[in-house]
Amino acid sequence: IRTWKTKEPPSTRTPFPVYILKAVLLYCMSLGLRGAGRERALYFGALICYRVGFFGLLRPAEIIDPVVHQLGFSDSLLLGGGSALVILILRPKTWRYLGRRQFSLVDDEDTVSWVRWFCEGLSREDRIFPGNGNELRRILKEALAFYGLESLGLTLASLRTGGATYFFRRDQNLG
Repeated sequence: IRTWKTKEPPSTRTPFPVYILKAVLLYCMSLGLRGAGRERALYFGALICYRVGFFGLLRPAEIIDPVVHQLGFSDSLLLGGGSALVILILRPKTWRYLGRRQFSLVDDEDTVSWVRWFCEGLSREDRIFPGNGNELRRILKEALAFYGLESLGLTLASLRTGGATYFFRRDQNLG
C-alpha cells in the first residue's frame, strides 16, 4: 500500500467558501419552512449538519452519524461568556492515532443556537439527520444546482476544508 500512495498524485478538497455555505443554509431553511413531516426534518437536519460540519471541522461520516446524546452544550465564563457545542465522535477516522473516542468543539454562536433549537423535543437516541448519507449529499447537490454552482466540485468533505480555511483567514495575521 505504501508504494501505491507514493505513485498516486495527492489531491485536495475544494474548500467550501463561507458565503456559499450561507446560501446553502438559506436554501435548506426555506425548503424546511415550506415542507412538512419528514421533508421538513430532512432540510432542517441538513442545515444543522452543514453548519456543524463546517464550524466543527468534521469529516463526512462524522457529519452524518451523531445522535442527540453525543452533543453537549456549554455556557461558561471560560469561553468568554459564550456558548459552545461539544460533539462526541464515536467512530473517528483517526482512532488508531488519537483514540477511539474523540470530540469536536463548535464555538460559533449561531451554530450552537441552531443546534439547541433543533434538538428541543428530540429524544436522546434521535439522529440529527433523519436520512442517510446519500440524502444529505443529494440536498447539497440540489442547493448548489439551485444557485448554478454545481461545477465548483463542492462536497461534504469540502465543509471541513472550508471551515479550516475560514478559521485560518479569520484568526491568523497574514501581514
